[in-house]
Amino acid sequence: MAAAQETRDSAPVARLAPVAPGDRIFNLDMLRGWAILGILAVNAITFAWPITAGMSEASRPYALAGADALGHWVTDVFFEDKFRTLFTMLFGVSIYLVGGERFDEARGLLLRSRLFWLAVFGLIHGLALWCGDILLHYAYCGLIMMTLRSMKAGKLIWIGGGVTLVWMLLATAGPLAMNALPDGFMAKAEAGQAGVTV
Repeated sequence: MAAAQETRDSAPVARLAPVAPGDRIFNLDMLRGWAILGILAVNAITFAWPITAGMSEASRPYALAGADALGHWVTDVFFEDKFRTLFTMLFGVSIYLVGGERFDEARGLLLRSRLFWLAVFGLIHGLALWCGDILLHYAYCGLIMMTLRSMKAGKLIWIGGGVTLVWMLLATAGPLAMNALPDGFMAKAEAGQAGVTV
């Protein structure tokens, strides 16, 4: 085992370079494009209205009816959380394709560099353009995923299941806590964000 490790660590590493267009995995690129298009459809409402409008009907400038209501229903049923999940899965695939195994130092360095620049662009985007930026979160998650690249599939499934369970519990606790707030608290908070005096 030690000899194998020594051979693996001392093996020459080819110079890494951007992937040539002909060597890219077309299906992954196509799925990534569809995922981004779907996310755009979901986020469009928060581009036009206050960011809380996507979470609370009380924050919307006007009630949805007719074609607007139909469009919102289609987005909720066929787009919401579907394309974001797809994009997240593709991000995980890219982490492995770019970074390789955990012991691959050269590709690991390339992956850290890409995640660093992803975080930089996320900061710029979030501070200068839109407060709903998600790129910085992807960079953080990518750094965590770097430590998991060589784990066995069974262990990753257990970890993923545990994280999902914790997230579900937190997502359930949030609305329960909101219901425990004093009457009128949320209305005042939403009105304050919209610049309206209650």
